[in-house]
Amino acid sequence: MASRSEEDYCCPVCHDIFRVPVVLSCSHSFCKDCLSTWWKAKPLYKAKHLGNLTFNIWKKMKEMVSYTLVILDPNTTNLELIVSDDMTNASGGEKQNLPDNPERFDDYYIVQGSESFNSGTHTWDVEVGDNTFWSIGVLAESFQRKGPTQTGLWEMRFHKGEYSARALPAAATDLGLQRKLKSIRMSLDWSRGKLTFSDPDMNTLLHTLKHTFTERLFPYISTVDKVPLKILPLKVCVSKQV
Repeated sequence: MASRSEEDYCCPVCHDIFRVPVVLSCSHSFCKDCLSTWWKAKPLYKAKHLGNLTFNIWKKMKEMVSYTLVILDPNTTNLELIVSDDMTNASGGEKQNLPDNPERFDDYYIVQGSESFNSGTHTWDVEVGDNTFWSIGVLAESFQRKGPTQTGLWEMRFHKGEYSARALPAAATDLGLQRKLKSIRMSLDWSRGKLTFSDPDMNTLLHTLKHTFTERLFPYISTVDKVPLKILPLKVCVSKQV
Protein backbone atom coordinates (compact mmCIF):
# COMPACT_ATOMS: atom_id res chain seq x y z
CA MET A 1 0.00 0.00 0.00
CA ALA A 2 1.35 3.43 -0.91
CA SER A 3 2.29 5.67 1.98
CA ARG A 4 0.18 8.70 2.67
CA SER A 5 1.45 12.22 3.26
CA GLU A 6 0.06 14.59 5.88
CA GLU A 7 -1.81 16.40 3.09
CA ASP A 8 -3.94 13.30 2.53
CA TYR A 9 -5.40 13.78 6.00
CA CYS A 10 -6.02 17.54 5.64
CA CYS A 11 -9.32 19.23 4.79
CA PRO A 12 -9.01 21.34 1.59
CA VAL A 13 -11.15 24.05 3.21
CA CYS A 14 -9.49 24.66 6.59
CA HIS A 15 -6.16 22.94 5.69
CA ASP A 16 -6.07 21.23 9.11
CA ILE A 17 -6.20 17.51 9.94
CA PHE A 18 -9.75 16.22 9.37
CA ARG A 19 -12.18 16.72 12.25
CA VAL A 20 -15.11 14.29 11.74
CA PRO A 21 -14.41 13.66 8.04
CA VAL A 22 -17.24 13.60 5.48
CA VAL A 23 -16.74 11.71 2.22
CA LEU A 24 -18.63 12.93 -0.86
CA SER A 25 -19.72 10.64 -3.67
CA CYS A 26 -16.89 12.08 -5.77
CA SER A 27 -14.49 10.63 -3.13
CA HIS A 28 -13.37 14.07 -1.91
CA SER A 29 -13.29 14.55 1.87
CA PHE A 30 -13.98 17.57 4.07
CA CYS A 31 -14.46 18.31 7.77
CA LYS A 32 -18.13 18.02 8.68
CA ASP A 33 -18.16 21.54 10.16
CA CYS A 34 -16.43 22.99 7.10
CA LEU A 35 -18.98 21.34 4.82
CA SER A 36 -21.86 22.57 6.96
CA THR A 37 -20.49 26.13 6.99
CA TRP A 38 -19.97 26.07 3.24
CA TRP A 39 -23.46 24.67 2.70
CA LYS A 40 -25.08 27.60 4.51
CA ALA A 41 -23.04 30.25 2.69
CA LYS A 42 -24.20 32.14 -0.39
CA PRO A 43 -23.00 30.93 -3.84
CA LEU A 44 -20.72 33.93 -4.42
CA TYR A 45 -19.22 33.54 -0.96
CA LYS A 46 -18.50 29.88 -1.71
CA ALA A 47 -16.77 30.59 -4.98
CA LYS A 48 -14.73 33.45 -3.54
CA HIS A 49 -13.50 31.81 -0.36
CA LEU A 50 -13.27 28.13 -1.26
CA GLY A 51 -11.77 28.61 -4.69
CA ASN A 52 -12.57 27.14 -8.07
CA LEU A 53 -11.57 23.59 -7.19
CA THR A 54 -14.16 23.09 -4.46
CA PHE A 55 -16.78 25.06 -6.40
CA ASN A 56 -16.30 22.91 -9.50
CA ILE A 57 -16.51 19.67 -7.51
CA TRP A 58 -20.07 20.55 -6.56
CA LYS A 59 -20.95 21.93 -10.00
CA LYS A 60 -19.89 18.73 -11.74
CA MET A 61 -22.13 16.62 -9.50
CA LYS A 62 -25.16 17.71 -11.55
CA GLU A 63 -27.05 19.43 -8.78
CA MET A 64 -26.86 16.37 -6.52
CA VAL A 65 -24.32 15.56 -3.82
CA SER A 66 -24.08 12.94 -1.11
CA TYR A 67 -22.25 12.62 2.17
CA THR A 68 -21.78 9.95 4.78
CA LEU A 69 -23.19 10.73 8.23
CA VAL A 70 -21.38 7.86 9.94
CA ILE A 71 -17.63 7.43 9.48
CA LEU A 72 -16.08 4.38 11.17
CA ASP A 73 -13.31 4.80 13.73
CA PRO A 74 -10.48 2.37 12.84
CA ASN A 75 -8.97 2.76 16.33
CA THR A 76 -11.96 0.83 17.74
CA THR A 77 -11.86 -2.02 15.21
CA ASN A 78 -11.69 -5.59 16.45
CA LEU A 79 -8.50 -7.23 15.18
CA GLU A 80 -10.49 -9.58 12.94
CA LEU A 81 -12.41 -6.81 11.20
CA ILE A 82 -11.12 -5.06 8.08
CA VAL A 83 -12.17 -1.42 7.62
CA SER A 84 -12.03 0.16 4.16
CA ASP A 85 -9.71 3.08 3.39
CA ASP A 86 -12.66 5.50 3.20
CA MET A 87 -13.85 4.24 6.61
CA THR A 88 -17.40 3.50 5.44
CA ASN A 89 -17.47 -0.32 5.36
CA ALA A 90 -16.12 -3.30 7.27
CA SER A 91 -15.84 -7.04 6.76
CA GLY A 92 -14.46 -10.07 8.53
CA GLY A 93 -10.89 -11.08 7.82
CA GLU A 94 -7.66 -12.52 9.17
CA LYS A 95 -6.40 -11.28 12.52
CA GLN A 96 -4.39 -8.08 12.16
CA ASN A 97 -1.33 -6.98 14.06
CA LEU A 98 -2.63 -3.72 15.51
CA PRO A 99 -2.00 -1.88 18.80
CA ASP A 100 -4.21 -2.98 21.69
CA ASN A 101 -5.35 0.55 22.45
CA PRO A 102 -8.00 1.13 25.16
CA GLU A 103 -10.83 1.91 22.72
CA ARG A 104 -10.35 -1.23 20.60
CA PHE A 105 -12.94 -4.01 20.97
CA ASP A 106 -11.42 -7.38 21.76
CA ASP A 107 -14.38 -9.64 22.61
CA TYR A 108 -16.98 -8.31 20.15
CA TYR A 109 -16.40 -8.13 16.38
CA ILE A 110 -17.30 -4.44 16.41
CA VAL A 111 -16.17 -1.16 14.90
CA GLN A 112 -17.93 1.99 16.10
CA GLY A 113 -18.53 5.33 14.45
CA SER A 114 -16.15 8.23 14.97
CA GLU A 115 -18.89 10.58 16.18
CA SER A 116 -21.37 10.10 19.02
CA PHE A 117 -24.87 11.48 19.54
CA ASN A 118 -26.35 12.84 22.78
CA SER A 119 -29.30 14.83 21.42
CA GLY A 120 -31.49 15.25 18.37
CA THR A 121 -32.51 12.89 15.60
CA HIS A 122 -30.05 11.08 13.31
CA THR A 123 -30.63 8.71 10.38
CA TRP A 124 -28.20 6.52 8.44
CA ASP A 125 -28.42 3.49 6.14
CA VAL A 126 -26.34 0.32 6.15
CA GLU A 127 -26.13 -2.00 3.16
CA VAL A 128 -26.05 -5.60 4.39
CA GLY A 129 -26.34 -7.26 0.98
CA ASP A 130 -25.55 -10.99 1.04
CA ASN A 131 -23.78 -10.85 4.42
CA THR A 132 -24.98 -13.84 6.48
CA PHE A 133 -23.95 -12.83 10.01
CA TRP A 134 -24.19 -9.21 11.17
CA SER A 135 -25.48 -6.82 13.80
CA ILE A 136 -25.92 -3.06 13.59
CA GLY A 137 -27.15 -0.41 16.00
CA VAL A 138 -25.82 1.90 18.69
CA LEU A 139 -23.83 1.41 21.87
CA ALA A 140 -23.33 3.58 24.92
CA GLU A 141 -20.10 5.43 25.62
CA SER A 142 -19.76 3.29 28.76
CA PHE A 143 -20.05 0.02 26.80
CA GLN A 144 -17.10 -2.14 27.81
CA ARG A 145 -14.48 -2.44 25.05
CA LYS A 146 -12.48 -5.18 26.74
CA GLY A 147 -14.16 -8.48 27.56
CA PRO A 148 -17.88 -9.31 27.47
CA THR A 149 -20.53 -6.90 28.70
CA GLN A 150 -24.28 -7.15 29.21
CA THR A 151 -25.57 -3.57 29.05
CA GLY A 152 -25.48 -0.51 26.85
CA LEU A 153 -26.14 -1.92 23.37
CA TRP A 154 -29.22 -1.68 21.11
CA GLU A 155 -29.18 -3.69 17.92
CA MET A 156 -30.80 -5.45 15.01
CA ARG A 157 -29.05 -8.59 13.82
CA PHE A 158 -29.13 -11.39 11.26
CA HIS A 159 -27.94 -14.87 12.26
CA LYS A 160 -28.72 -18.34 10.93
CA GLY A 161 -31.22 -16.88 8.47
CA GLU A 162 -33.30 -15.05 11.10
CA TYR A 163 -33.71 -11.36 11.87
CA SER A 164 -34.03 -10.20 15.47
CA ALA A 165 -33.63 -7.10 17.64
CA ARG A 166 -32.65 -6.58 21.24
CA ALA A 167 -31.50 -4.15 23.89
CA LEU A 168 -28.96 -5.72 26.23
CA PRO A 169 -29.51 -7.39 28.65
CA ALA A 170 -33.00 -8.31 27.35
CA ALA A 171 -33.49 -11.39 25.17
CA ALA A 172 -33.71 -10.95 21.40
CA THR A 173 -37.11 -10.46 19.73
CA ASP A 174 -37.65 -12.50 16.56
CA LEU A 175 -38.84 -10.12 13.83
CA GLY A 176 -40.45 -12.91 11.80
CA LEU A 177 -39.30 -11.52 8.46
CA GLN A 178 -39.63 -13.80 5.46
CA ARG A 179 -38.05 -11.55 2.81
CA LYS A 180 -34.33 -10.90 2.48
CA LEU A 181 -33.23 -7.36 3.32
CA LYS A 182 -30.57 -5.57 1.30
CA SER A 183 -30.20 -2.50 3.49
CA ILE A 184 -31.37 -1.23 6.88
CA ARG A 185 -32.24 2.34 7.85
CA MET A 186 -31.61 3.35 11.44
CA SER A 187 -33.25 6.42 12.94
CA LEU A 188 -32.12 7.46 16.38
CA ASP A 189 -34.29 9.91 18.30
CA TRP A 190 -32.07 10.40 21.33
CA SER A 191 -34.34 12.87 23.11
CA ARG A 192 -37.45 10.69 22.79
CA GLY A 193 -35.56 7.48 23.51
CA LYS A 194 -36.24 5.58 20.29
CA LEU A 195 -34.08 3.63 17.87
CA THR A 196 -36.05 2.62 14.78
CA PHE A 197 -35.07 0.07 12.16
CA SER A 198 -36.77 0.18 8.76
CA ASP A 199 -36.46 -1.15 5.22
CA PRO A 200 -35.62 1.83 2.97
CA ASP A 201 -36.34 -0.17 -0.20
CA MET A 202 -39.91 -0.99 0.83
CA ASN A 203 -40.33 2.03 3.14
CA THR A 204 -41.60 -0.23 5.94
CA LEU A 205 -40.98 -0.23 9.69
CA LEU A 206 -39.16 -3.30 11.00
CA HIS A 207 -38.81 -2.68 14.73
CA THR A 208 -38.45 0.06 17.35
CA LEU A 209 -36.38 -0.15 20.53
CA LYS A 210 -37.24 2.25 23.35
CA HIS A 211 -35.04 3.41 26.19
CA THR A 212 -34.40 6.56 28.23
CA PHE A 213 -30.95 7.44 26.96
CA THR A 214 -28.69 9.24 29.43
CA GLU A 215 -25.28 9.17 27.74
CA ARG A 216 -23.60 9.49 24.38
CA LEU A 217 -24.37 6.80 21.81
CA PHE A 218 -22.06 5.59 19.04
CA PRO A 219 -23.31 3.92 15.84
CA TYR A 220 -21.62 0.57 15.25
CA ILE A 221 -21.50 -2.35 12.84
CA SER A 222 -20.42 -5.92 13.53
CA THR A 223 -19.78 -8.95 11.31
CA VAL A 224 -17.57 -12.00 10.82
CA ASP A 225 -18.59 -12.42 7.17
CA LYS A 226 -16.22 -11.45 4.37
CA VAL A 227 -19.10 -9.69 2.59
CA PRO A 228 -18.75 -6.06 3.76
CA LEU A 229 -21.33 -4.03 5.63
CA LYS A 230 -21.44 -0.59 4.04
CA ILE A 231 -22.51 2.76 5.48
CA LEU A 232 -24.42 4.31 2.58
CA PRO A 233 -24.07 7.99 1.64
CA LEU A 234 -27.04 10.26 2.12
CA LYS A 235 -28.13 12.35 -0.84
CA VAL A 236 -28.68 16.09 -0.57
CA CYS A 237 -30.23 18.20 -3.31
CA VAL A 238 -28.43 21.40 -4.31
CA SER A 239 -30.46 24.41 -5.44
CA LYS A 240 -29.25 27.75 -6.65
CA GLN A 241 -30.21 30.91 -4.82
CA VAL A 242 -31.59 33.66 -7.03
